[in-house]
Amino acid sequence: MLTAALATHLDTIGLGVHGRDGADVFLEDLPHTPENAVGVYAQPGRKVGRFRRPGVQIIVRADGTGGRARAGYERAQAILEALDGTSHLAWGDGSGDAVRVAWCEALQAQPLSLGDDDNGRPRWSVRFDVELAGEVS
Repeated sequence: MLTAALATHLDTIGLGVHGRDGADVFLEDLPHTPENAVGVYAQPGRKVGRFRRPGVQIIVRADGTGGRARAGYERAQAILEALDGTSHLAWGDGSGDAVRVAWCEALQAQPLSLGDDDNGRPRWSVRFDVELAGEVS
């Protein structure tokens, strides 16, 4: 599963915690807690010849205290910079959801504000196109 592999990758590179105590990275969801959290979502993609090119969206939420305009933006930007332009690696290596990534490209130059959630916490979005090279066995 691509989103699970990416969530594990974010944990591996130090941009979140997934699948263990203190988790703040979630699959296809952004639960009410913790305040500062990341949701990893599958997006429509396309198949070009034999290549699969799914999309992914990452939504970052912050608690919004102090520096509201920047709350969450830095984390979303760090994720964008860490993933954009990467190639020839395995996301989630060692997990049952690992995938081989031929390349990953951001669809935007900077995080996009989604406005506040129902609890007044700012949210930011970054989207990527990914070309898969095949599943890791």
